[in-house]
Amino acid sequence: MRPMRPMRLGVATCRRFPEPQPDDALMLDLLAGVEVVATPWDDPTASWASCNAVLVRSPWDYHERVDEFVTWAARVEAEGTPVLNPASQIAWNSRKTYLKELEAAGVATVPTLWLEGDDPADWLDRIDRAGWEDVVLKPIVGASSFLTWRAGRAQAMADADRLARLAAHGGALVQPFVTEVITEGEWSLMYFEGRFSHAVRKRARVGEFRVQSEFGGSETAETPPADVEAAARAVLGTLAEQPLYARVDGIETGAGFVLTELELIEPVLFLGSVDHAPARFASAVAARLGSS
Repeated sequence: MRPMRPMRLGVATCRRFPEPQPDDALMLDLLAGVEVVATPWDDPTASWASCNAVLVRSPWDYHERVDEFVTWAARVEAEGTPVLNPASQIAWNSRKTYLKELEAAGVATVPTLWLEGDDPADWLDRIDRAGWEDVVLKPIVGASSFLTWRAGRAQAMADADRLARLAAHGGALVQPFVTEVITEGEWSLMYFEGRFSHAVRKRARVGEFRVQSEFGGSETAETPPADVEAAARAVLGTLAEQPLYARVDGIETGAGFVLTELELIEPVLFLGSVDHAPARFASAVAARLGSS
C-alpha cells in the first residue's frame, strides 16, 4: 500500500520575515504529522495549491499593497485551498471601516470621525468641528501603528504633510485620545474557534501612547475581568462565521469595555505568554486541517 502523503500546511509570511515568528513556531512545532511550509504571501514560486490549507500569520507588509493581498487570498481559495482565516474575513478586516459595522451591531467602539474623501479643506473643517482637543489619527488601512500619531486638535490640523500621506494611503480615522490606554493599558484577548484562550494587558512606556513592543511597550499575561471577557466574546458573536483565530483589543473605561481593534489577519497572539496557548491553537489548526 502506498503511504499516505502527510498533511501540508502553508504558512503565509512576508519577504522581510519569511520564516514563522518564534511565537507561531511554538504552535507549529506541536502539529504532529503535518509538513509546515512557510512562504511569503507574494512569492510567485509558492505552490499554495499543494497545501491542505494556508494559515495566514505574518504578512506584515499587507497594508502596503492591500488590494493585491486581498486578491491573493481570494485567488488561493478559488483554486481550492482553504485560507485561514478565510479570504472573505481578510477582505472585511483589511479596512478599519469594519468598525462601523460592529458599532451598528451594538459593539461599543471609540467615537470615530471617518475621513474617506481627498479634500484637505473638508478634512480640516471636520476635525475642527469634532471639537476633540487631544486626538489620534490613523490610516483606514494600516498595521502596527503605521502612519499613526497623537496630536492636539490645532497641531493635527496644521500637519498638512501627514494628512496628505493619509489621504494618499486611502483615508483616515480620527478619534479622541482615550486616557485609559495610559492609565489602565489595553487588553488583548485571544480566541480560537470562538473560544477564549488567554489574554494580555499591554502598556505603553513612559512618554508614549502606543503599546506595541516596537515603541517600547510591554505586555503581561493577566486574567481579564468577567465583564471584559464577555464584552470581547460579544464582538465575535456579531460575526456570521467564527474565525479560526481572533484577537480582540480594547480598553476598560468608566463606561465599560470599548473595542479598539478586532484583529483577524496577522495579529501577534502572545502564545508564549501562557503555557496552554500553543496547544490550544495547534488543536484548532489541526481540526481545520482534518476537515479540509
